[in-house]
Amino acid sequence: MSESTSVPELKTLSENTIQLKPTKNKSKKALSELSTQDIEQVYNMVSNLSSEFFKVVMACLLAIFVPQSCNGDVCTFEDNFSNLTIFNKFVIAYNFFTLGYFLYLYWIEVSREQWFITHFDYNPKESEYHLHVYKEQYPDLFTRMQQKNKHYMSTYKILKYLYVSNFIVSSVLVLHFYYLDYRTITTLITNVILCWSKVMKGYTLASKSYEENIAISYYNILNLSFNMIDEDYMIKNIPTIKQASDVESNEIKEASNQSEIKEIELVMSENNDENV
Repeated sequence: MSESTSVPELKTLSENTIQLKPTKNKSKKALSELSTQDIEQVYNMVSNLSSEFFKVVMACLLAIFVPQSCNGDVCTFEDNFSNLTIFNKFVIAYNFFTLGYFLYLYWIEVSREQWFITHFDYNPKESEYHLHVYKEQYPDLFTRMQQKNKHYMSTYKILKYLYVSNFIVSSVLVLHFYYLDYRTITTLITNVILCWSKVMKGYTLASKSYEENIAISYYNILNLSFNMIDEDYMIKNIPTIKQASDVESNEIKEASNQSEIKEIELVMSENNDENV
């Protein structure tokens, strides 16, 4: 995170561990509410993924879905795969390669989102940086999150350049060799712009997640940042958290004892000086 970023004041470890001692009834209520939130998050992910996928196919396979001229008429779907030149074959292969990489990105994106849903939660009353409160309690969880964010960002970085190059080679094919009319240009530009916004949005989100070590959701409507540890995960790991709390308490007691010893030594030293 850059030095200029303002991070709100976070609660202490002890304040958070106190919240992890619910009664049996409260635990059941929390699990019920959590399950509902998890289901909503999965629904948002599936619905957004479905709406995006069609646009991605159209934007990647430009040599197939952009209107082109074949002997003065609009090329049919069959025409796009018959009597092809070497360059035409190359462009179509490059289109499918780009689409394949998009599918790989979706696999990375969905697995990352599902992992966030399983391990984290969102609380609108807390800031997006509130998750940092749990860093000392769950170091392995944060290490894994940062690995996923790094892989996610790297995948988007490669896709960004791949998508631009796919647009360039496809434009040469449809505009120079098979230009039909204004429909060729408008369809080409429209398809590319619609998907380019997805690429840049994802890359920006992935970069911020990695640089600031936070868990921003791509598929949530508002791109909210998960800022709490998932209740299911916390309840399963209460013994570990309690142990961490005990360690903190022991450290406080030890510091207190050392302070008392120093006070006694100081008093004894003053008495010895008076006796002398």
